[in-house]
Amino acid sequence: MPQDFKIAFVGLTHLGLNYLVSSASKGYLTIGYHHQKLHLDAIKNYKIDYSEPDLIDKFKKYKKNILLTNDLKEIKKCKLIYISYDVPVNSNNTSDHKSIIKIINKVIKVANKNSEIVVLCQVPPGFSKKIRWNKQKLFYQVETLIFGDAVDRAIHPERIIVGCNSKKYFKKSYLAKFLKKYRCTIITMKLISAEITKIAINLYLVSSINTTNMLAEYCEKSGASWSEIVPALRKDKRIGEYAYLKPGVGIGGDNLKRDLETFKQISKKINSNYNLINTWHRNDIIQKKWIFSKINEVLCDIKKEPNFALLGLSYKENTNSTKNSLSIQILKKYRRYKFKIYDPVVELESMNNKHIQVHSLKEAISDSNILILMTPWKEFKDYKNYFDNFSNSYSNYIIDPFRCIDVSVINLNFKKFLGKYYSIGESVY
Repeated sequence: MPQDFKIAFVGLTHLGLNYLVSSASKGYLTIGYHHQKLHLDAIKNYKIDYSEPDLIDKFKKYKKNILLTNDLKEIKKCKLIYISYDVPVNSNNTSDHKSIIKIINKVIKVANKNSEIVVLCQVPPGFSKKIRWNKQKLFYQVETLIFGDAVDRAIHPERIIVGCNSKKYFKKSYLAKFLKKYRCTIITMKLISAEITKIAINLYLVSSINTTNMLAEYCEKSGASWSEIVPALRKDKRIGEYAYLKPGVGIGGDNLKRDLETFKQISKKINSNYNLINTWHRNDIIQKKWIFSKINEVLCDIKKEPNFALLGLSYKENTNSTKNSLSIQILKKYRRYKFKIYDPVVELESMNNKHIQVHSLKEAISDSNILILMTPWKEFKDYKNYFDNFSNSYSNYIIDPFRCIDVSVINLNFKKFLGKYYSIGESVY
């Protein structure tokens, strides 16, 4: 059933596109603005740059409620206007907000003065209060999307966090009416508190990642098994079943690293302690060395010519993002060795003559004697793919930092698999 006012999303990068579909799913006529016509044409033809499960299917399902445009004047018709461009991040993980400020100023010039503006993009504390708009009609909404699960989290949020200047006004706002459609807890707070909440969420995640990796390393070196410890931790209510307890090769993507750098910079400005941020950063650098140390160990141990199979290019499963992906660094560092490379969604644009991208898992494994599983895609978790395609040889190696292959399976098949298996948090098998 159509709702009684229109909503605009200004910026259809990953962030805006997922929330556009979410808004349309609630029955609102939703206008999606983007400044590049070619980008809009691609979206209309379902050629979306961002690999997200169900995003295209959901876009098709709710497209009757979606109007795409590169004419910013269309937002005059909307009571609710979201600023939804992803913030550009440079190689030092520093956000560049110049383009966001520029588009907000353009929005202010054309928007109906009775409209409400909601900043959805990733901004530092104090950003929103500088926007020259009726303060009662200005909000900041914390986005908590996860690459690979974004559209589902946008449509079914666990809770919604809103920063506002007046909780009294918010209760009767268009934004409140819209958000009630999600039927979840809505937490309201001051604008700056909401901006810090976004950063705080990511810092707690980084804390969990660092603690997990530290403990997993100790388990690996001491003979303990991190995979045996995890179930006990999840049963502790102070830690919880959804805690980040899966060790990995450092922090991939750019969202967490961006907020680490943002908090460091804002802390400097007010002379607040940020020493822990520096420690986390150093730990991340150390953790990334794990994969290279294992590859070097294998190269010293192997008795025949090394033929690598690199499984996974994206920095995590269910996305095509290779931002801060260690797979790309591996290919650069070991460019003189033969690699067969497979990823279900990522296509490499350029390779050297010793690197071949293949189109199936079986093809990648065939004739390879060193497997590196760098992305925990679902299809990589079927252990039969590995043992059925590996010869019975001491010269075979599996480097599996994310434990795509269940450790118990390695134990059961160890007599058949005579090589070595490496995983973070587990002793070498």
